[in-house]
Amino acid sequence: MRRLAAILVCALAVAARADSVADEADFRFHRGATLIREGDVEGALSEFLGSYRLVRNRNVVFNIARSFELLKKTNEAYRWYVEVLSDEAVPEADRRSVEQAIERLRPSLALLRIETTPPGATVYVDRRDLGARGQTPVTLALPHGAATAMVELAGYRNTQGTAELAVGRTQTLKLAPERIFGSVVLSGEPADAEVRVDRTSAPPQGAGTLKLLPGDHLVFLTASGHLAQQLSVQVPPDGSVPVAFKLVPLPAPSGTLVVRANVEGALLRLDGREAGFTPAVIKNVDVGKHRLEIAAEGRESHVEDIAVEENERSFVDARLAWQRPRVIAAERQLTRAEDAPASVTIISAAQIRAFGYTTLAQALRPVRGLFTTSDRAYESLGVRGFSPPGTLNDKVLVLSDGHVANDLSSGQGFIGHDFDVDLDDVERIEVVRGPGSVLYGSAAFFAVVNVVHHAADAGRRLDVGTQLGSLNLSSGHATASVGDADRGATARIAGLRSDGEKAFAAPERFGPPSRFALGLDGETSAHADLRAHAGEFALTAFYNRRDKSVPTGPFSTFGLPGADDNDQRFFVEGTWSHTTASGFGLDARLSEDGARSTSDFPLTAGSDIERGTRAADWLEGEVRLRVPTLAGHRVFAGGEVQDLWRTSLQLFHPGSDGPTESHRQLVASGYIGDDLRLGKRVQLDAAVRIDGYFGSARDFLPAPEVHPRVALIVQPRDGGTFKLMGGTAYRAPTLNERYFHNGRQLVSEGTPDERGKPPGADGKNHLFPEYVRTGEFEYAQQLSDEVSTVLAGYWSRIDQIIRLKAVALVDGEKGFRFQNKSAQTFSAGLEGEVRWQPRPDAMIAFWYSFNRIRNNNGNADVPNAPSSTGALRAFIPVVFERLSLSTELIYGSARLTASDDPRAPSVALGESLAWNLGLTGQYAPWRVRFGAFVDDVLDEKVLLPGGLEIPFANHAVPQIGRTIRVSAAASF
Repeated sequence: MRRLAAILVCALAVAARADSVADEADFRFHRGATLIREGDVEGALSEFLGSYRLVRNRNVVFNIARSFELLKKTNEAYRWYVEVLSDEAVPEADRRSVEQAIERLRPSLALLRIETTPPGATVYVDRRDLGARGQTPVTLALPHGAATAMVELAGYRNTQGTAELAVGRTQTLKLAPERIFGSVVLSGEPADAEVRVDRTSAPPQGAGTLKLLPGDHLVFLTASGHLAQQLSVQVPPDGSVPVAFKLVPLPAPSGTLVVRANVEGALLRLDGREAGFTPAVIKNVDVGKHRLEIAAEGRESHVEDIAVEENERSFVDARLAWQRPRVIAAERQLTRAEDAPASVTIISAAQIRAFGYTTLAQALRPVRGLFTTSDRAYESLGVRGFSPPGTLNDKVLVLSDGHVANDLSSGQGFIGHDFDVDLDDVERIEVVRGPGSVLYGSAAFFAVVNVVHHAADAGRRLDVGTQLGSLNLSSGHATASVGDADRGATARIAGLRSDGEKAFAAPERFGPPSRFALGLDGETSAHADLRAHAGEFALTAFYNRRDKSVPTGPFSTFGLPGADDNDQRFFVEGTWSHTTASGFGLDARLSEDGARSTSDFPLTAGSDIERGTRAADWLEGEVRLRVPTLAGHRVFAGGEVQDLWRTSLQLFHPGSDGPTESHRQLVASGYIGDDLRLGKRVQLDAAVRIDGYFGSARDFLPAPEVHPRVALIVQPRDGGTFKLMGGTAYRAPTLNERYFHNGRQLVSEGTPDERGKPPGADGKNHLFPEYVRTGEFEYAQQLSDEVSTVLAGYWSRIDQIIRLKAVALVDGEKGFRFQNKSAQTFSAGLEGEVRWQPRPDAMIAFWYSFNRIRNNNGNADVPNAPSSTGALRAFIPVVFERLSLSTELIYGSARLTASDDPRAPSVALGESLAWNLGLTGQYAPWRVRFGAFVDDVLDEKVLLPGGLEIPFANHAVPQIGRTIRVSAAASF
């Protein structure tokens, strides 16, 4: 109640005050009117101004203007008359009266009209402290002379202008104040967002720098597929403010993907991103097309393009086949076996372990189309029915991780313990049939065998193992590795010792053996290697030494102690491989190789030893370019230099030494190839290589060697691959073949060789390179994920075969030299193979090969050439992941022996069926592996053809019979 009373009192007080002001204003107005009638104009003006200050009244303003006019103050009178006209409610009669007054004054006025763009600016004249003169547009009456007008407008820069005024004239001054702006710097996602300022209907613009008026603004951001966003921004005058945004994507229309596979836990990648493991239900998959990849270790990846519909389920049922083998040796880069321009077989680490292979000879013997022969000094590999006895296995190129392991001075490819003590650290063995000179030059005559070792595992690992067996065999190895994702190293040492057969029986032509070599079959071997890689660089160091007593007594030394072969092979290789983002690749390698060989032949039962030594050192370098696939072409090219910079061949006799042969040889090579895709199912591969020889080799290779290879690969149906291949290869005579002799004088006018040249006494054999031309086909069909078949056929023509031949010596005894055969040799055959492999650790395979080899000189008999070979192999787990059983039956038909005496013609012998058994297992918690193996269960002790230097009937060599081995290994 008190508050209401107070409010009423205040209201009455305000009303009372308002009435008193009005009364005073009215009083002063009337007093002014009285004074002006009495002629006191100044007094009247004072009263009118006082009334105006109290209450503005149009009549008061008019009287103020009229008073100034009477006082001759024209400028002031003009200003007040103008103010009268600013009132829109002025009666028309009063308006005319005021306008007439202005016209009266105009001749005595200096007028300045001030206009601005935009209008509404506050006007000051000469000085701001004198107060504003109105807002534009405005016309001011000012003293004549120069006048400076200054205008101010919110949001614009202050501006001014000067005009020269004259009485009786109106001067117009037009000013355009500069607009003041600020800026907003917009950045964010998505980059193509549309920007609108202050209203959603504004024209859209992109993110970036926006020029805006100072003050508060609203920024609207929109983008397709994203939620809109609104930002409030305060823009400073002449300043910049950064604003970041990130629009939230709208949930896209989606569906569900259901993926099943025959392998649980297979990794799923959807459009390149990991999306789970099989079986899986993947929800919220965007509608549209996607690429699904399903991958599992040891399986071929399944890649499929799928379409997902909105709010629907899409089903994928995939079957992952076992991973197809990959091969490096066929094209010197990793290639699927079915895409390689050659007939390829891969021997996996699982097979090596299951069958207990410790040498390449053991691993290669049961491979389709291959067979082995041992003269009890060295192992030799036959390919498709061809393996001339006594030639040091020089027609097959053996590689260790792509590096040629053959002895360059003799051409020998080591496949026994002269290559390595065991195969425990081998990941796979690649067998590439057919001529390979297009990639490797000389010696890749019938096949290339590449031994690929395990790369260093991530982390640290130590593996040790041992083996004991018949013939007092003992061996062991230790392998240590360390590695991570980018680098790693593996070091390995191994050793072996075996006594061999204590009593070696020499086969007789008739009757039981009557001659024995006692304790002359021993063997020792030592091996060390280092493999390291860091990024694009890799380093390999390799050393192997083998000492083998020779029980066969070659060159009439049977039964005499001291017959021994010692071989050492070593190399160091550095490689670099780089691939650019555009797909170009460059590979380079540099290596230093060496080989040493010593052969001792006892001349008597005492201490007289005839020793032959052979040493060679060579340097190799290669650069290879890989071009990215363009229009179906995948081109590669390279160049290679091989410098055999030191050689030494010498025979030592008791009391006199033979001459030392030392020769240097340089080979420069270049090659180019193209793998051309002619469609989804057709591929054409072509390559050519040229080798130029310099140094001592110019006498038998004056012109460059040019060798091509071509292959047409077609997939006529899913899972089927047909290959049609052709190519040539050569093998240059080695230093050993060119300068080998028994150390005694040959008859200078002796029997000419088959090319009409006498052997001579100049220390040289007049040899040409060997050549082979081969055409072949192969059709491989994957009948299912587990069953595959292969059918292959081939034809070859071989020219200038180099073989050991008996020649006469001065003392009437028989000696030996290497000579070319003038006759051509033709080979043709068919091969077939069926394999069932339901998993990597289980397999049953059968193959059979038939071939015919003939000479064209009337002598159709070719030694050591079985017409039929075959094998049945199986290994299966008997206790899941703990114990596996393996068995293999290897058949070889009879072979002809070598003969150089019409009185002792060739005979057929050596038909065999070797049965091998194995039992392997592991105990994973302890990381222990073990095995037990029986080779030649039937104890056949078959006779096989040997070289002419073998002093037995028919030059036949008995093989070792049944042997037993047990092995154990552990990893840490």
